[in-house]
Amino acid sequence: MELLVTHLGADFDAFAAMLVARRLHPEARLFFPGSRKGSRRRMLEARGVELDELRHKDVDPAVLTRVVLCDTRQRERLGIVAQWLAARPEIEVLAYDHHPDSPTDVPVAGGRVDPTVGATSTVIAELLRERGLAPTGEEATLLLMGIYEDTGSLSYATTSARDLAAGAWLLEQGADLDAVRRHALHSLDRVHLELLHRMTEELEVRRIHGHRVGIVVAELGSYVDELAPLVSRCLELFDLPLLFGVFGEGDRATLIARGQLEGFHLGQALAAVTGGGGHETAAAGSIKGKTALEVRERLVASLGGALPPGARGRELVVAPF
Repeated sequence: MELLVTHLGADFDAFAAMLVARRLHPEARLFFPGSRKGSRRRMLEARGVELDELRHKDVDPAVLTRVVLCDTRQRERLGIVAQWLAARPEIEVLAYDHHPDSPTDVPVAGGRVDPTVGATSTVIAELLRERGLAPTGEEATLLLMGIYEDTGSLSYATTSARDLAAGAWLLEQGADLDAVRRHALHSLDRVHLELLHRMTEELEVRRIHGHRVGIVVAELGSYVDELAPLVSRCLELFDLPLLFGVFGEGDRATLIARGQLEGFHLGQALAAVTGGGGHETAAAGSIKGKTALEVRERLVASLGGALPPGARGRELVVAPF
């Protein structure tokens, strides 16, 4: 048995890459280790997309021969699949991913991992083009949704020229930009609007080594999906170089970071705090058994040693004439 798998809480990029990767692995079956986010559910319902996916009860780990990971390699983001791989190391693992290496990555034997592009959907689109596999209009639309979401509509610093080229090719293949606008460009519902309002009121801006750093802590009470867009919006509203959102939910705290600061890598910084990771400008991780306030204190202590100085002596002194 061969499975196509993505990470817990799959976003549009992960979702699209996984679905369209069936063109590269026609024998593989879809398996989601966790629930899908609300916007993904709404998009499926609106477009009438039906998924031939396996449930947990349908999978016999004893007969697994290959697992194809999409948009992740991190063990802690794979849910039950990580347990299957640990129990049977002989299972072949392939990966299509655009995230940089992390200490908790599952070893992979093939696929394509390329951190120089802004979305895994770009990786999949390029592979289809290289192999002469024309996507359907629906597949092209899904991949374009993934690219637009993970690159901030082609505006994030992690966006590459290849992301733009892949988007142009997908439009030529029949991708629907109106569907991208309606489903992948996040409009906020009442729950998210109220949470964003709380975040703007409770945001703390600290000066650390001369840098303005935003830190906001929010207790959720119950599960809320799609928190990363709220962190991005809050970052833009306050024009901060860095923003860290700490969200508490029961016995688990999630840390999401966005921003850009020369000489500072968000993924590496979060790996030291939560064991998570990500890109230079976007990262996330979670800790079980810690409160949001405990994670905040750990974060503040870590930033003191991780952030570069705001200015160096050679930048301040005036050389003699």
